[in-house]
Amino acid sequence: MADNYGLYSGSEVIVQAKVDSSTTAIVTGDFLIYATAGYVKKAAAGDLIVGIALEDCAVPTSDGLATIKMGISQEAVYKRAVGTGTITQAMAGLTCDIAGARTIDVTASADDCIVIVQPLVSTNEALVTHRYTRAGVV
Repeated sequence: MADNYGLYSGSEVIVQAKVDSSTTAIVTGDFLIYATAGYVKKAAAGDLIVGIALEDCAVPTSDGLATIKMGISQEAVYKRAVGTGTITQAMAGLTCDIAGARTIDVTASADDCIVIVQPLVSTNEALVTHRYTRAGVV
């Protein structure tokens, strides 16, 4: 059974992350990305995720003024709704992109940051793991 941030099974590695002031309010379970200044903010479709929000966070008045618990485990399995497209059993083991802050896009494969572990065809959801992507310093 999934908990309130979508964790279905496995354990989560938790870090405290400073929040970017350009984000919209973050809700538990949202995908997170690093903003250009190195602070986290809510992800949007096409972003490369770096973690999952484990608590709600209002928009800070300046960068880093607020912190949030962020899950960074690539072993944890989450239950996610399909935001774009329709899940099929044939998608098991394939990768896709995010559709928004909490949903996946099974029609896109540009970023491949989501691994479909088990399609839940009857509810158009999937059990997924995350492939967090980070860039080099140069």
